This record gives sequence, structure tokens and C-alpha cells, in this order.
Amino acid sequence: MVLENGQASDKAEYFDIDWQPVKPELKGKVLVPVLGDHYGVVLESGELKLAFDAGAGEFSVWYFQHRFPVDPKEYPQLLTHRMELLGARLGPEHWDFLEYQSLATAFSHLPASCESDLEQRAQRARDKEIHKRHLSELAARNPDILFFLRENVDLFNAIPGEAEGLALLDRLLGAQPSRLAYWRVVADEINYRRFLDINDLAALRMEREVVEKILAPHEYLPPDWQICGTTGDDFANLVSGLFVDPASAEVAVAPRLIYALLEGKTGLPQGSQVWANTALGLPQGRWRNVLTNQELSSADGVLEVSQVLSEFPVALLVRA
Repeated sequence: MVLENGQASDKAEYFDIDWQPVKPELKGKVLVPVLGDHYGVVLESGELKLAFDAGAGEFSVWYFQHRFPVDPKEYPQLLTHRMELLGARLGPEHWDFLEYQSLATAFSHLPASCESDLEQRAQRARDKEIHKRHLSELAARNPDILFFLRENVDLFNAIPGEAEGLALLDRLLGAQPSRLAYWRVVADEINYRRFLDINDLAALRMEREVVEKILAPHEYLPPDWQICGTTGDDFANLVSGLFVDPASAEVAVAPRLIYALLEGKTGLPQGSQVWANTALGLPQGRWRNVLTNQELSSADGVLEVSQVLSEFPVALLVRA
């Protein structure tokens, strides 16, 4: 997940994120403009809540229904806060306390979220999950450790306006590969490309190759083809149906027939019913008369058809 791992995420290349933007405070971070007010106001109000999932061994910050995972490399901010108190409770030589200290060090040695080296990124992806599981097992085995972690979470979730707790949470959030921001700043600070003006979505990279197959009504998609599907074209056809007047279908056929006629590819005699329906569906005027002319094979006829083609879009616009 990019919000947890930043540039070191194995999914980072799927998103067109500028990791070195002009604003220095966004260097190595992705902007997440979901807050209902300015960051400082939201922080002081206590709406940002730190939580520990003991079953998964991971920390997250919640903003209402939005969950923002904490960078595992920054777990030591929580694990080592008041660590001497945990040592006094368990005893400095207690095996679980020694293991806890070792685990805090292991989290701190994870490759950074700004890491671009593939081997380092793979190491981070592997080790962070191992360390989380280790923390979960340790918390499950020793109630004192679980109680200590929950105490620390409560301290970070200070009473709104309490300076010490605000400073702890602000420092933790400032070390993340994401930056929470007021949704209204998106136009000025956004550092990734978006298709739509939806503030809690990042855009897929335009440069990544996406292959779709356009199917004719009689075709089916072979299951072994290495392509992304047909939904884009299918959706476009459905949407187009909302805006196209079926009554104008015959008029729409006319340009294709004229172009095909010039190339000698119509395969439709001028006296056929399709030809007649197309011609009769056109507005009255010189270009309808040209289409119904039986002498289009002559040089003059071709010239007239060429002139009709140059006027056809304008004629349709006027008709509409």
C-alpha cells in the first residue's frame, strides 16, 4: 500500500506521483486531501485517532471512516515511548521485555519509505510483515505489553487541545510517507495526476500499458488472451446510447454511404431500399438531390459529392 510504504511500495509505479515536488514539505510524500478543515484545526479537535490492531500487530490513524496505516519504520515512536516504565513492570531481564526491545530495533532498521532500490524494497515488504506478526504474538502472549501499547496509544490520542499529546501525534504523522490535508488545498498542492476531481483517489499512470479488445456483437473474448477486458468499450457504447437519437440513424448512415460511393465500395445500388431510405431521411436541399442523382459516376457528379461532403456537418448542425 502506497500510504504505508510510500515510494518503497511495490504498487508505487502504478500511480503518477511526483515524489520531488516544488513544495519541500511534500518531498517523498503523497498528498491525501480528505480533511474537512485545515490540518492543525483537525489535529487539535481530536478527530485524528491512533489505533492499535493487536490481531494484525499494526498501528493506524483513523479519520472517521478513513484508515491511514502508520509507516512500520516509525513504530518505534510508539514502542519506545516510556519504555523504561515497561522495563520496571516486567523487569529489565525479563525475556519478553528483551524481545520487545529487539523488535523495536528491528522496526527501526527497516529500509525507508523513500527507498527506490528494488532489493531494499523487497526486504522492507518482507520484514515489515514478519515484525508485525511478531508484535502481535508478543502482545497476545504478554498482557502487560498489550496494556502498555494501549496506554501509549491513549497518550498519543490526547484530550483535544492538550499540547503534549498533540505534539506526539503531530510528530508521528509528520514522519509518514503521506500528508493529510484540507480537501480545499488540492488544486494548489496535489502531487499526482487525477482523471476526475475526486479528492481521495489517486490516478493510475497514463503511461502504463492497458490493452482492451473491442468486440463486435457476434464475437466473444477468448479466456486465454492476455488483455485487460472489454469493459471500457462496452461502457462507452452504453453511455453513447443515452445521448444518441435512434430516429437519426438513417441520417448518420449518409456520410458513410457518400464516402464509400466515392471509393466505389458501397455495394448498394442507388435504387435499393437502403439507399432510398437514407436519401429520404436527409433534409431537403442540394446535397439531398446530389445523393439521389443517378449520374454520380461522372466526373461532375464526383465533384458535386465532394462539395456535399464539405457542407454535410454544417447541414446536420443546422438541422439539429
